[in-house]
Amino acid sequence: MAFEIEVDREHIENTLSVTYTMGQINSYMEIIRELKEIPENDVVNIKETIGRLQDRIQMLLALNPKAELELKTSTPEELKI
Repeated sequence: MAFEIEVDREHIENTLSVTYTMGQINSYMEIIRELKEIPENDVVNIKETIGRLQDRIQMLLALNPKAELELKTSTPEELKI
């Protein structure tokens, strides 16, 4: 038995592009959530935080190897790291 399926290449490329873009947006949102989340006692476990962020950032860079990542943060003086 043989099957032939006709596919609209432009539609598939557009769908993949949207999925790819949504994946990137989701990763950025997770990074932002992670950076904004501060425990009640204002102590951040930097090893755990960096590990989780590193996974997301590596995924983004793998998807777009020519990307440049710039991260600017500020922390209040009373934050213990």
